[in-house]
Formats: sequence, C-alpha cells, structure tokens
Amino acid sequence: MRNAELPNAEYGMRNAEFLQPGEESQIPGGKATEVQEGKMVKSHSEIPHSAFAIPHSVIPHSVIPHSQTAIPHSAFRIPHSILHWHFRSEIDEKKVPGNPWLDNCIADQIKVLLERKTLTFNKKRIAVRPIRPGDIAVLCRSNRNCLSMAEALHRAGLQAAIARHALLETPEARLALACLKYLLTASDALSAAEIILLTGGMTLEQLVDDRLEWLAHKAGLAPLPAGGRWGDAPYLRQLNTLRPRTADLSASEILNLLLDELDLRRVVVRLGHPTQRLDNLDRLRHYALEYESACNRLHSAASLGGFLLWLDELVRHEKDAQGSGDSDDAVKVMTYHASKGLEFPVTICHALDQDLKEKVWGLCLVAETEEPDLDNILGHRWLRYWVNPYGDQLGKTRLEERLHQSEAWTQATRVGLEEEARLLYVGLTRARDYLVLPTTAKGSKWLNRVFNHGDETITTLDPHSDETPFYWKGEVICCENEPLYKPKDFPESLRDESPVLFHAPRLGRHPVPRQALLIDPAQDSFQYRSTELVAFAPKLEFKGEYVPALGKAINSFLIADQPALTPTERLAAAQKQLSIRQVEESLTAAALVRQGEAFRQFLQARFAPQEVLRKYPVELWRGQRLLKLEADFYLTSAGEITVLLLSGFAEGLKKWKLQEQHASLLGWWRLVLAQQAPDKTATFWVVLPVEGQAVQVLF
Repeated sequence: MRNAELPNAEYGMRNAEFLQPGEESQIPGGKATEVQEGKMVKSHSEIPHSAFAIPHSVIPHSVIPHSQTAIPHSAFRIPHSILHWHFRSEIDEKKVPGNPWLDNCIADQIKVLLERKTLTFNKKRIAVRPIRPGDIAVLCRSNRNCLSMAEALHRAGLQAAIARHALLETPEARLALACLKYLLTASDALSAAEIILLTGGMTLEQLVDDRLEWLAHKAGLAPLPAGGRWGDAPYLRQLNTLRPRTADLSASEILNLLLDELDLRRVVVRLGHPTQRLDNLDRLRHYALEYESACNRLHSAASLGGFLLWLDELVRHEKDAQGSGDSDDAVKVMTYHASKGLEFPVTICHALDQDLKEKVWGLCLVAETEEPDLDNILGHRWLRYWVNPYGDQLGKTRLEERLHQSEAWTQATRVGLEEEARLLYVGLTRARDYLVLPTTAKGSKWLNRVFNHGDETITTLDPHSDETPFYWKGEVICCENEPLYKPKDFPESLRDESPVLFHAPRLGRHPVPRQALLIDPAQDSFQYRSTELVAFAPKLEFKGEYVPALGKAINSFLIADQPALTPTERLAAAQKQLSIRQVEESLTAAALVRQGEAFRQFLQARFAPQEVLRKYPVELWRGQRLLKLEADFYLTSAGEITVLLLSGFAEGLKKWKLQEQHASLLGWWRLVLAQQAPDKTATFWVVLPVEGQAVQVLF
C-alpha cells in the first residue's frame, strides 16, 4: 500500500468530520435526535478508527500524522456503525453447513437490512434516506466467491451488480450473435435454429422434430412440415428483409440496426434480470466500437465477419467481460482488490474465515536483496518454479514436513500475512456509514491473524460480546452484535416481475409524405405564351463550341456593367470575367463590351426605367414552405415593374426547354408581384445575350 493513500484511507471516507463534544446530530441507524444547523456527520468515527487499528501492527506508525490520530469522546456515544452478524445454523449452532450457506445468510440478512429502512446519508451529505440495494457492497476474496455471492442474492430476490466474464455465453449475446451470423450467411441453419429457440418460437424438442421433417421433405419422403420453412419465422423474415440494408454498414451500425428493428431489448428483458441483460447488450455494442477502433489504428478493413472472429479471440483469452448491471436496485459484489479507491454507504467484508494463502508453489520472483540495483535492474533477482507433485494430497507427507521447516515457507507465510493485512485494511476503509463483519461458528481466522500477528487461534470477534479488537486511546470500540439463526436451506424467492419501462412497441414503417421546406420554382409549370423575338444586337461570335462557362462570363458582365463605368474600366471588367471563367480564347473582351453597350441601350429605349436593380432577391412564405427567387434585372418605373432573366445559349429543342425553365421562374415572379405590388403592371422577359435577342413571356 502506498503511504500517500494512508491519510485518506485512515478516515476512509474522504475528509471525514467528527462531532465535537456537546453536539448532537441525526446519525444513520440511530434515534431521531435534533440536527444542529450547519453540522453534518461525514462518516461514523468507529469505522476509520477500526481501520486505523490495523496499521499499528503491520504499517509503520510514522507515516500517519499525529494530528490525525485524535478522537473526541463523543465518538463513542453515537449509535454503532460497526455491525457484527454472527450466523448460526438452526439445526446445530456449532456446525456450519456447506457452501453456499454463508452466502445465503448474508443475502437474507441484506433483505432484512433493507426492510428495516436503515438510514444513510445521500450523496450530497445534506440529508438522510433509507438504504437502497445500490448502497451496499459485498467484498469477496476471489472472483469465484463473487459469482457464488451473486447467485445467492438472486435466489433471495435481489439483483446483483457484478463484473464477470463469459459474455458470449449469455442468452442475450447468443441471440444478437446468431442474428449477426444469419445476416452474414443466409444458409446458416444453426444460427437460424438458435434465433427461433431464443425468441420462443419453438422448444428444443419441437425444433429438432421440425428439422427432421424438413430434411425428410427435401428427400421426397414426407410432406412439407406444418411449420413451413424456417425462413418464414417472424424474426428470420425480418432479417432477410434487413440483409440488403447492411451491405455498406459497419459492425456497430449493423448491431444497432438489429437492436432497433428487431426490438431485441424487449425480447431479452423477458428472460429476467433486465438490468443485467440490457447492460450486456450495451457491452456488446462497446466491443463492436472497440473492434472498429482497433482496425482503424491498424489501418485494416473492419467487417462483420472480422468482428465475429475478433469476439471468438476474446472468448479464447477469457476477456469477454459482461456488463456489471450496476444500478440503484442492485447490490454491488466485487473483490477486495477491485474495491480500491471506492467507497460505499454499507460495506460487508465477506470471507473473514479465509485460510492463509502462502504462495510457495508455481512461479515466484525471488529477490536476493531488499533494494533493487538501478544500475543492474534485473540483477540479484531470479524466477523460481516449484511443482506440487501431490496436488490436494500434500497433507501429512514428508514433503510437507520439510516444506514447513524451510526458509521459503517462512518467507511465503510472512508475505501472505502482510498481503492479507493490507487487503483487510482496504476492505475496512471502503465503508462510509456502516461496516458489516459477518461470521459463523468457524470464527474469523482472517481477522485473528491480522490482529494477533499471524495467530488465528485467538478470537478477535466474540459473538457473545459487543467489544471489537479495535482500540483507541485505551478505549474499546464497540459494535452492534447480532446473533442470527438461519435455516440450512433457504427458499428461493420469486423472480422480480416488475415491468420495465419501454417506449410503445413499433408499429412498423409508415412513410409520411412531407414536402421540402424550400419551394423549387423550376419544378412547377405555368401556362404561358411568348411574343416574337426582339433583336437588340447581332449574334455574338465566339470561337469553338459553346460551353456553359462562356454563358456565365457573358451574363456576369452584363449584370456588372454599370452605366457610370469608363470605357477603360468596362473593358477591364469584361477581360476579368473572361479570365475568371478561362474563356479568353473563345471571346474577346471588346466584343463583349459592344454586346453590353447594345443591351444597355435596349433597356433604356424599351423600358425607360427609373431604377435598375441587379440580382434582386425576394422571399415569400407560402403556408409552411419558403419561396426564394432572384431576378437578374428588376426594373421599376411609374406604374410598371419589369423582371428580366438572362439565359444561356442553346439550339434546337434544348433552346425551348431552357425557355420553359425560365417561364416557370417568371410564373412564380408573377404570383409574388401580384401579392407584393398589386397596384402595378408587371411584365416578364427572357434575354438571350449570345443571340442578341429578347422575348416577352405572357401568362
């Protein structure tokens, strides 16, 4: 244990504060007394002092500041926050039934603790509330003990939040993977069978019989089974429909598509333990993203088949961790090692009767010096590998006798005692409000060894006394001793059938036609007719074939050609437009200037406008849709408005199609002007700059 962790770990509960003499407060678990304004109890003082009792024997006292070792006398007058649950069998209180009896006892007593509505602080430490299952943590010595404890909680009708492996062996993961495999290979009959089985379509016996009937039908020996083809099953039919949509999707996108379209979350919730099932599906989604991230780092392609192979690799290395199922309704179950750095309102230290684990067999690192040599970091250390030839039959052999007399055994015992003392210290300092020490008739050998320098025969927790092995300032810290008689066999509680909140079931896809927000004026047609063409200049001669860029250059110049420009400025503007569009070789700037001069004279002679607006925009809301228009020229005079649109160059049929498009735009201009300027006459023209012509459009 790092020395830097000790000051906080001593108090355990992150800057704990104690009541001063004469102060009273509402203490969780105690009687309702007056709460003095501005005072809060951050944690029960018995807990940090009980934890601090360990370092006196296994951790140097010098690492803990003396200022943190004081304890006020009022700490012993508050209600007990250390609980000693001593379980006895109703059949014979001197004998302890086999496993998992103690796990069942702890799970049953947790239910009692919740039913009592014992008080604890909320997260902000400003109010008290009844304990919830999520406030309780059960600390175990090994992952196997954690699994056994979680099963006991489930049998007691409580949910357990536990980190474990074998995600791909859970029904929810098997169902999701079967769907992915069936999407990948439509002929995968094994995946199809698993989908039908897990979704409740058939039982295993029905599935086998149906498959045999189908094979007999294919051989021409029997009629078609009553159930028809498996591909007609509801979920398989949906998967066949989804398969074309997954062609360009990643593994994570396909998985999300399955969860949403097949509503697999609703299916797995029916299996029980809904929080755990849903967490496992989220864990599978996390693995899909992790796989794609790994492929991205390695610059390799990510595919659905690659994801399935990657998951198989996780299973082989036992790295397919399940979701913890952590929630306010689930009791936390974890190892002592995993609890480091965490704290819980209620901490239950399990396995206090654990035997000492001396690590002699197997691979060990042996150091010849206490301090490493920084100049030769691998020196003075070697690996030792001892094989136990007897296995579990080592007891009462000559090898055991000689082993117990060896220096290696003494060293392993010393290391084991120090390690389990540190581990117990971690467990005691995880408690914020309540520390629970469960024991049986076997006693608490682990506690005995830690507090009696390795001697496990001296009792530290007496079931007949409320005194603990924890001392402070010469005074014993007391606990609430509760002898509990439990049956040998516990009835299994009914599974929690409370409903899980979901959105309403999907009713399928119902496309609702929606119009776009912006109106496309070119898509609508209006009844119109056009007058005879009016020529205002000869056709503009250009070299080579006509390209759209040339038309853009001509139109841009006509719009930018202001009457106030000098001949030099006008020529430079024409040259710039041709240069921007890279059509200098097709048309000269002088020819473009002459065409522009003729067009300005045409506007003045034909319309005599009082105001000429170029690139004039308008916007108009029509119901819930927006219409945007822009006129190349917007001419106004007394009582009249003229809208001109510049057109490109086209020949034959294309020329008339181009005119129809402009007529559609001018039709919308007619509606806009009828609404915005109803008292003025509006005329509409299409100008053909290359041909040097213009035509009026009539509606």
